[in-house]
Amino acid sequence: MPNQYGFKQYPEEWDEFIKWAKYYKKSLEMLKGDLELISEYNYKIIVSLDFYDIFEHCFPFERRIEDKTRVLRREIGRWGLLSQTNMLYEVPILLLPPYLEECIDFITLSERIDNKNDFKSKIDYIYEIFAHFDTINEMNSKELLDSLCKVAPDLVFLFSPSFYGGIDLFKNLMRNYINPKPDSIVPGLFMDYINVVREINEQDPNQFMKLMRGRKNKTIQNYRDAKAIQYVIELNEKINDSIIILFSGAQFMKNLIGTNKFNKNIGENNYTLLRNTDFLYIALLEILSFMSKNDISRDDFKAEDLLLTIKSELEMLNEFLVISEKNYSFSDYLSGCLNEEYMYDALIKMKKFKIFIENRENINLINMMEKSQSTEDIQHLMKYVKYSDSDYINTLNYIKNSIKKGEFLLVLSERMDLIEAELEKLSTDMKELVGEIDIDLTKANGEND
Repeated sequence: MPNQYGFKQYPEEWDEFIKWAKYYKKSLEMLKGDLELISEYNYKIIVSLDFYDIFEHCFPFERRIEDKTRVLRREIGRWGLLSQTNMLYEVPILLLPPYLEECIDFITLSERIDNKNDFKSKIDYIYEIFAHFDTINEMNSKELLDSLCKVAPDLVFLFSPSFYGGIDLFKNLMRNYINPKPDSIVPGLFMDYINVVREINEQDPNQFMKLMRGRKNKTIQNYRDAKAIQYVIELNEKINDSIIILFSGAQFMKNLIGTNKFNKNIGENNYTLLRNTDFLYIALLEILSFMSKNDISRDDFKAEDLLLTIKSELEMLNEFLVISEKNYSFSDYLSGCLNEEYMYDALIKMKKFKIFIENRENINLINMMEKSQSTEDIQHLMKYVKYSDSDYINTLNYIKNSIKKGEFLLVLSERMDLIEAELEKLSTDMKELVGEIDIDLTKANGEND
């Protein structure tokens, strides 16, 4: 029978939160590395996107969505990369030659995209999201914020260029945000880049093609991805004072990311050159949270200041993880050195930390939507909403007008302050818990001696 804490044995929930904490820690460590490159080494960070991401960003409804949460995070992360985080990641972003070829091939076939199906998918999506706001006209600012937070990623997506995207967005990206000429991104890089291109064009990417063996019936795509990885490795070996990172949301590329074969050594550290696009979402939200908390603009942003915040959050995550794996194991729990009360307290605090991070994400997404929402975005969205029920037009107008009002902005600010205060308290509580466990384990080990 479960005891008073609900534990019959090692709690199953533990593994869920350990997995989340490890994932978030890994993302923060990559962000920490990027901030160090800028603040300590004065490096420029050049970003390249897989064509998979360029296509998904412009045509989000053309592929079957199997994991909506991940797709939304990739969409928002890429939008943030292009419009919100250029003080950290260089814009325009670099388009590697294999993906430039893919873009050219796509343009020749773009007429095949079924716009009617795309239009219907967008209408269905609007119905699904606005169904959460049946009584929105009767809500006060606090209730409105609560409702918005429940679907914050969806709303940001609705108001982003990606939602109404299509071939016009694709052309806009290629014209203004994606560039195959690296010299326009980092002056002086062009000759190094051309030399590498010439060398690689004469090389067979056999060593990288071996990595693609698990993906059958994708010969052309395998070759292009292998070439892209080859470009990233070779370019990073040639250039100084800059690092080129390739982001991909494709499942197969995600499998390669965990191999730790694609790093660049700078100083005493290794920096990951091949990353999952999901990382961009976490980086964006951490940056937005820092800027909002400290009331600074992008012009006033300093990498070294955010670095201190990231180090603090990593410390908290390490405190969570140290209870679960390194110093305190399941055997400590079974032997009585780590009692159920500690296990329960640590589990509750880990759950709170995850919830606080998610709440902070939603609040900052709403804040980003309020600041970046443009008349053009509203007009594009209205184009779809007008074909649905008139209630949805009223709902959209209500949201648009309400989030600009002083009362709502005050509630939003208060909620952000509350979340930050809760996180600081949780950090203090976690340090105290770790200290208590250390004392008890020391006593138990002394008695065993």
